[in-house]
Amino acid sequence: MISVAMATCQGESLVGRQLASILAELSAEDQVVVADASSTDGTLEVVRSFGDPRVEIVPDLPRGQIPATFEAALERCRGETIFLSDQDDLWLPGKVQACLDALARSGASLVVHDAVVVDGQGRILAESFSSLVGFCPGFWRNLRRSGYLGCATAFRRRLLDTALPFPERLPMHDWWLGLLAERRGGTMRLDTPLIHHVRHGANANFQPGRSPYSYPRRLMFRLTMLARVAARLGEKP
Repeated sequence: MISVAMATCQGESLVGRQLASILAELSAEDQVVVADASSTDGTLEVVRSFGDPRVEIVPDLPRGQIPATFEAALERCRGETIFLSDQDDLWLPGKVQACLDALARSGASLVVHDAVVVDGQGRILAESFSSLVGFCPGFWRNLRRSGYLGCATAFRRRLLDTALPFPERLPMHDWWLGLLAERRGGTMRLDTPLIHHVRHGANANFQPGRSPYSYPRRLMFRLTMLARVAARLGEKP
């Protein structure tokens, strides 16, 4: 069984397209959990309009807490393989099977595939997100500068069992999952682009290579993440 954890907020304009692209990749036994951060537009009406029993909704979550929104979805995921999804991207045909094959081939806990970066009108901004951020697997390099793109990951149930519950005030959910995977089973980079990742100015995540935080705060994030990963895995930081 496959589970997809999607976080939504004010996503009326694109969530229907994204959900359709996801459902086309799934079997009748699979599951999509949509965790919504109190949208006031028609986001949930669009989701409900599919009338698909594979789709579950977790409504009325607080806004501005993206890791907590994904955590609410992940807590309800029952699959042996879990995918993360943004509300405004587009899955490409073959994404699920390519990720399943990569996990089986590598034995890794988590696979990160590439993505074509597009704007809100679908115009290509970059052919490879991985090249933009220079992503390579490895704990220390990704503690220093995270290259994990949550919406381009798939991971095993055993990683989710380790990751939940999320620590309080977690900076980024995909950073947490990626670092845990590096220490427990490893990660794999898949160079095939399997989604169109939309950058339209309203994304919750920041532009590659840029951060709004000061250096001392960024350093504190990293020290905190190191300590939390070590505590969760019973290791010395």
